[in-house]
Amino acid sequence: MSLNATAIPNHVPAELVFDFDFYSTPGQFSNPQQGVSELLHGGAPPIFYTPHNGGHWVVSRRKDCLEMLRDHERFPVDPQYNHDRRNNPVRFLVKDYDPPEHTEMRNLINPVFAVDAIRNREPLIREVATSLIDAIFDQGQCEFVSEVAEAYPVEIFLRMVRAPLHLRQDMLDLAHKFFRSQDPAAAREAMTDLGKILTGVIESARADPDENDMLSRLVEGEVSGRPLTDDEILGGAIFVFLAGLDTVTAMLSFVMKYLASNPDQYQRLIDEPEILHGATEELIRVSGVAQPERGVKGNFEHNGVQFKEGDRLIFLIQIGGMDPEAVENSQEVDFDRARKSHMAFSSGQHHCSGAGLTRSEIEIFLEEWTRRVKSMSLTPGSEIRAAGGRVWMLEKLPLILATK
Repeated sequence: MSLNATAIPNHVPAELVFDFDFYSTPGQFSNPQQGVSELLHGGAPPIFYTPHNGGHWVVSRRKDCLEMLRDHERFPVDPQYNHDRRNNPVRFLVKDYDPPEHTEMRNLINPVFAVDAIRNREPLIREVATSLIDAIFDQGQCEFVSEVAEAYPVEIFLRMVRAPLHLRQDMLDLAHKFFRSQDPAAAREAMTDLGKILTGVIESARADPDENDMLSRLVEGEVSGRPLTDDEILGGAIFVFLAGLDTVTAMLSFVMKYLASNPDQYQRLIDEPEILHGATEELIRVSGVAQPERGVKGNFEHNGVQFKEGDRLIFLIQIGGMDPEAVENSQEVDFDRARKSHMAFSSGQHHCSGAGLTRSEIEIFLEEWTRRVKSMSLTPGSEIRAAGGRVWMLEKLPLILATK
């Protein structure tokens, strides 16, 4: 694909331009984390500019991601410094705020994701997992993404915030539109419509608060001695829903694809359930899906790259655990690996608050799945395709199951 030179800003030198589209490129690979890692770590500048999707910088190396994500002064999340996000209808609570506001807001929701809180929710998580597995158990096959992976996190979210389960499909459809649409206007429309649904859930929490409910903590919380605004509460609700939904759905689907393609590794999980905790972390390492983005505040040079205020940056933390400079034998899945280093949940002040919940959801699901399903494989002749976008996702995962 030829690049349009007129789309390259004057401050970007030709040697830092690389042809990468985060919507289409991941879909070119059956294993996008591996394929994109080999493409970029093998032949692209560590920080490069692409004219696709409005033009933006891409950071692909783990060490650069770690350093820049921790520098909120020069690379803030505040949308006013990101030319692509200035017109979003909702500013996501926590995600779109920098310290010190970010710290106070994060403290409001942290108790919901604390170790003890997650442990107390394990029966709920296990109940949802077993009900979904039982629903397809006798079929001998399933389309894992639509029948299991999509329903799993959204049902957990709805039950955690005490919302009606009949909202599940409408919220799923809007989340797909937001994450998959390459039209910024369509993505904003989906966000607005999702906000209308969640506004009703927020009002229910306001009328009947519960300290264990994240939305109740937002409606009753304060920042700098003042209550949160309605827009801040809505931004927090939308973000937690979107972050928890697609991250778990996508990551779990990639994990299951790997296990279905590697029966010896799957058998180990059945035979040695004691390794499941460490194996889950190793599988997460090679199954990163989400990419944070930032803007640029000021005009300056960093690591030999000239940045201008308002530049957009995409951080490919999905492949942070695949970086050969940071991880030995990075392409190999080794359940016995001593240090399972990755960036699947970002880094710095914006390390994902829900990382512990995501880990728990994946590990509990694998516990229940390996107890019931004796072997599994990809359906013969099926084409497994990945979709790019803000979150990388498998479009379908047809599986053959043996339960006896």
